Amino acid sequence: YQFALDAYVQLYSQSIDKSAIKLSVSIDERIDDLNQFHALAVYRYGCRALFEKHKLLLSLHLCTNILMSTKELNMHEFTFFLFGGQVLDRSSQ
Repeated sequence: YQFALDAYVQLYSQSIDKSAIKLSVSIDERIDDLNQFHALAVYRYGCRALFEKHKLLLSLHLCTNILMSTKELNMHEFTFFLFGGQVLDRSSQ
């Protein structure tokens, strides 16, 4: 766990430094640039340790968390996507 935390702190510091290349006008714009750059950096760093078949799951996890944080994800639709519809009367199956 210690190594994972150290690696993440280093990745976060690199994201701050490298995302500063683009000059942002406002604080909100700078925060958006930093969030976008860091999300991509986390994805790339995470993909280095994953098998190909697990990268799609990491993408789904990151995307849904980003959409949830910006309140752009409809939770009813997402719950339906995860669990499917409910069958109320199973007697005919």
